[in-house]
Amino acid sequence: MANDFRTRIWSLCERFLTSPQSSEPPPSFQEDLEKLKTILDRIHAVLYDGERRDIEYRSDQVRLKELKNLAHDAEDVLDDYYYYILRSRAEAKASHKRKRDEEVLVDLSNSSPQLSICFGNRINGNIGELDEISLQISEICHDGNVKKLDNISFQIRKIDDKFTEIVESSVQFSFTQHDGKHISEGSRDQPVTSSMVNESGIFGRVKEKKEVINFLLSENREENVSVICISGMAGQGKTTLAQIAYNNERVCRHFDRKGWVYVPRDFDITKLTKSVLEAVTVNAFDLTELNTLQHVLKNELWQKKVLLVLDNVWDVSSSNWESFLMPFVDAEKVRIVITTRNKVTEIMQRQLYPLGELPDAECWSLFKHYAFGGLNSRQAELCEIGEKIVQKCGRLPLAIKALACLLRNGTEVKCWDEVLKSEIWELEKENEILPALMLSYKYLPTHLKPLFLFCSMFPKGYLFEKDELVRFWMAHNYIQPRRCKRVEDVGQECFNELKERSFFDVVAETTKYKMHDMIRSLGQSIANKEFQAALSKDHADISDDVRHLFVKGKGEIVESLCFKKPNVLRTFLYERLDVGVPRIPRALPKLRCLQHVFTDSTHESNSSYFADLIHLRYLRVYNKEFGRFPESICQLYNLQSLILDYCGDLEELPDGIGNLVNLRYIGLSSLNIARLPDSICQLSNLQKLRLNDCRKIKELPNGINNLFHLRELTLCEMEISELPDSVCLLTNLQVLNLSGCGNFSGLPKDIGNLSNLYTLEVTKTEIQELPESFCRLAKLQKLSLSGNWKLKDLPSNFGKLASLNYLELNDVGIPMLPKCIFDLSLRSLRFSAVY
Repeated sequence: MANDFRTRIWSLCERFLTSPQSSEPPPSFQEDLEKLKTILDRIHAVLYDGERRDIEYRSDQVRLKELKNLAHDAEDVLDDYYYYILRSRAEAKASHKRKRDEEVLVDLSNSSPQLSICFGNRINGNIGELDEISLQISEICHDGNVKKLDNISFQIRKIDDKFTEIVESSVQFSFTQHDGKHISEGSRDQPVTSSMVNESGIFGRVKEKKEVINFLLSENREENVSVICISGMAGQGKTTLAQIAYNNERVCRHFDRKGWVYVPRDFDITKLTKSVLEAVTVNAFDLTELNTLQHVLKNELWQKKVLLVLDNVWDVSSSNWESFLMPFVDAEKVRIVITTRNKVTEIMQRQLYPLGELPDAECWSLFKHYAFGGLNSRQAELCEIGEKIVQKCGRLPLAIKALACLLRNGTEVKCWDEVLKSEIWELEKENEILPALMLSYKYLPTHLKPLFLFCSMFPKGYLFEKDELVRFWMAHNYIQPRRCKRVEDVGQECFNELKERSFFDVVAETTKYKMHDMIRSLGQSIANKEFQAALSKDHADISDDVRHLFVKGKGEIVESLCFKKPNVLRTFLYERLDVGVPRIPRALPKLRCLQHVFTDSTHESNSSYFADLIHLRYLRVYNKEFGRFPESICQLYNLQSLILDYCGDLEELPDGIGNLVNLRYIGLSSLNIARLPDSICQLSNLQKLRLNDCRKIKELPNGINNLFHLRELTLCEMEISELPDSVCLLTNLQVLNLSGCGNFSGLPKDIGNLSNLYTLEVTKTEIQELPESFCRLAKLQKLSLSGNWKLKDLPSNFGKLASLNYLELNDVGIPMLPKCIFDLSLRSLRFSAVY
């Protein structure tokens, strides 16, 4: 968290301090920003040290909390200033339009792309080049903006005073070697394993055991070294499965040499090679040079069948892995089993074996074995509570075993009930569960930690959508752009990293993900009530420390919420379950993310509410009664994501939507909206435009080609009959979806100019043919043309789509597959003709 604070807050400072603008803020204001930079550097140093150590003293924990809160305040102050800049530019732009005649009206967002600023990047625009508008602070005093600057300076001075107070009240400002154990020294949290196992305490995994053993005994003529990676979250039984396979009688007879090595977190190739040598020879060696160790190991394994288990592998570079394997090349056969909770399989490029959950029956058998000595308890009440405790463990063998051992020989119902109702972290400081799971968090890269903690806000069993979660992270500026990559792409990479480290599991037959209950509880224990979920009226009185809140349930839950510090709340997500919907809570000025259902469109408080949310970056609204969206939304210059779901009565979007220069995603669903405002074409930062069930929209604005950053255009269940030719100028477009557009008659003739298009779905339309340029879509990978019964043939050069690997032609008018199909390198083909 510390490094994340420093990165995103100092990036804001640096942007303002180095921005090449024609008119700078007054010198005193500039000095205040410099002062804030110095404070943040010092705060960062302490938070960074605190993140790397296990801080035990209460005074140090309080100091870290104060500094963290101060960093939040600093971020808010800088965000105020950023909003002020955007508002000034929007106002100047509007004034410029009023003064110019229509014949010479200039689209400022096109003539000066610098006006479209992505939060988290520097402001690179040179406003002085636009002679018609002057953003000099002295010329806009009439709107009270000077007072705004004065207030920002005042807030900076308050932060400075608070920082001085924290420093002076601390006996010692910087951490020393005595202030807590360094995380990299956390060997006490890592129980070293061996190959020995007591199989009487193991339940289930019959199928998994058979599959791993078959792999070990299999013959691979192509290469002598084969690797299998057993992956999964902590406590899932990866090591136990490896131990079972390692000690199997058939396996023992099959191999000449066997070795079991527990791998420390730092993949030291010299130490690891020595450990492997000693394990397979059962001898001690005094050798310390890698070259000597590898030659000795190579000689020991020459023409032998070798089994090696590397338990608990965390990180390894490709060069180290290749070097490690060198002594094995002359062995007759090598099978390596790796257990890991981390991302190592890509480097090793070997078979991945993800370990699933333990079935319910085996979970109960495991619990009984350790809690009742394998016997059935005579107390039915204990069994009933025990079954609930097993459910609480989320099919995690380590947690089940730990709680069962805690309750072993206990016969008091009260004691068992206390265990059931308490958080697992409160039971015993020395239990196995917390250290095992905590390691997964401690060894996360710093930039991933706030992303994981944010996910702990959602309730148990919540199904995550990857894209939506990335938008949440972006709204809080948790993701920093890398090199030339879009922030969305970096967010996708971060999500994949968390998934590969077993923080997320794919939900079968869906595109959604879930987080294991224990992992979610781990995040809750670390977050210390900064991230919370309110699921009933009992949770309505929330913690003073909450900054991110998820609410699910009836409207009365929201109405009963008690916000003791409403000015600190940054996320408010309300998931509706009932028809009666509460009014939105007032006085939440620091919100970055808001998801809510509005009670009615005409209520003044709803219409004016948006004007107060100047920090808002993510807005999702559910309301069937909105006829016209409030104009005040056009003042949310920071907004990145606007999602209007099930707004059935919405007839139009405000014309001022073009002012939202940071908007990157629009999702709209409305049966009554008939047109998109032309100003939407000014959103040059827009990445995705999704229109679903907007049946009255029959055409897109001609200026859509100005959305030059657009990556996805989805137009589903609409009455649109054609696309404007200007769509073909969107050369960054990657996804085009025209599903269920029953009146759509044909693709533009220059569709082949979309050189980056890789997904095209045109289903259930009136198209009769594909334009000749279609076959120039060199990057097209997925094409769905199902439901187009008027489509009688494909272009003769269709086989030139070299990248196409997925083709869907169900219910089309093509009587049989043309020969050109067989020129494609398809992985999936679905075809059925309409007769």
